[in-house]
Amino acid sequence: TVHYGTEGKELGWHFDSSAFAITLLLQKPEEGGVFEYLPNIRERNRNENDGSNGSKSGDSFLDALKEGMEEEVQNVLDGTTSPKCADLNPGTLVIFRGRNSLHRVTKVAGNTTRILVVFAYNEKSGIRLDKERMLKHFGRVC
Repeated sequence: TVHYGTEGKELGWHFDSSAFAITLLLQKPEEGGVFEYLPNIRERNRNENDGSNGSKSGDSFLDALKEGMEEEVQNVLDGTTSPKCADLNPGTLVIFRGRNSLHRVTKVAGNTTRILVVFAYNEKSGIRLDKERMLKHFGRVC
């Protein structure tokens, strides 16, 4: 899929439902659109969104955190501490296991649209985003 981040658009804190993703930044915005993350804070193979692990797409992202990580996450959400940031430039290719790393994209500013290609992969075939996630990521349901 291709994500277009126009002025004022952002993607809030979340975990991915896919096993991993490969992203390629095609165009960087004038300001914002920064990829921020907290790596490897969730238990392995949680929230696969396929029903095999008992999780549901509506689970709180605080569910299934590794022991002792709750305070670190809360500090980032409160703004007490800063997350890690990836300085992505056009042509940057990233392989990311977003299922276990809390992440977001900050608000885009300026007239240049942030354009990112995302290839998401799962271990099982036929897994699709639910309607809520389609709206969150793409702004519409197909």
